[in-house]
Amino acid sequence: MIRLPQNHGKTVYLISGPVGVGKSTTAGELSRTLQGAAVRLEGDLLMHMPVQEVPWEKLISMTWENIVLLTRNFLVHGFDVVVDYVVEEELMWFCEKLKDLDVDIRYIVLWADETALSQRLKKRGDEYLINRSVFLMQKLANLEINRQHLLDISSMETAEVVASILSDSRYSLKF
Repeated sequence: MIRLPQNHGKTVYLISGPVGVGKSTTAGELSRTLQGAAVRLEGDLLMHMPVQEVPWEKLISMTWENIVLLTRNFLVHGFDVVVDYVVEEELMWFCEKLKDLDVDIRYIVLWADETALSQRLKKRGDEYLINRSVFLMQKLANLEINRQHLLDISSMETAEVVASILSDSRYSLKF
């Protein structure tokens, strides 16, 4: 049985990683594991909401603003929030926007070896994304702020990934 954190209802789980690594699968399982007191925010879903074309930088900015607004609203109403989206330069900005709420932010960067990542993308029919995903994985892995938050899931089952996220204190951000 997985033990839930004691601050249940005041936690944000920010799950990042390259395309195809398993962010959505992990976020879905984590949300279910939190036993009904959680919501899942899919960044990609929010990003694709505008029906007209929006310049890339503006689209990313709007998506993050919406993630913050929704996260704050759900936290105020007693929900844990699981965010599933690629985090590049937005981490400190995101945390700053939530600091007045006294919440635990757990930041996890999912990572897989290149072979495992390629297999995942091929399995779901997204071979055309392999180069982009490998590039993004290397970029995320090399960011200093991400180093202690990397979780190599190359040979892990989803339940193991979720258990690690819930039990390993290294994912909690300290300010």
